Amino acid sequence: MVNNQFVNTDRLISDLEFWMEVERFKDEADNAIQCAKSGNYTLEDENLLLDKARTIVKCYIDSEVPPRVQVCFVVE
Repeated sequence: MVNNQFVNTDRLISDLEFWMEVERFKDEADNAIQCAKSGNYTLEDENLLLDKARTIVKCYIDSEVPPRVQVCFVVE
């Protein structure tokens, strides 16, 4: 139990990997915004960002490997 919440250790590694991927994606999205503001952003850049988002969803949220959802979501 951490901060009065149960921690499911079965998916702890997947949770951490998911969190790291989402943080990297957010950094890339922030960088894309800055590039777009400076006029240095292409459709290819947009497609790469969208592909990364789709890959994160496919790996962790809608996986082809059981279980479908590979991470624990806490409903608050």
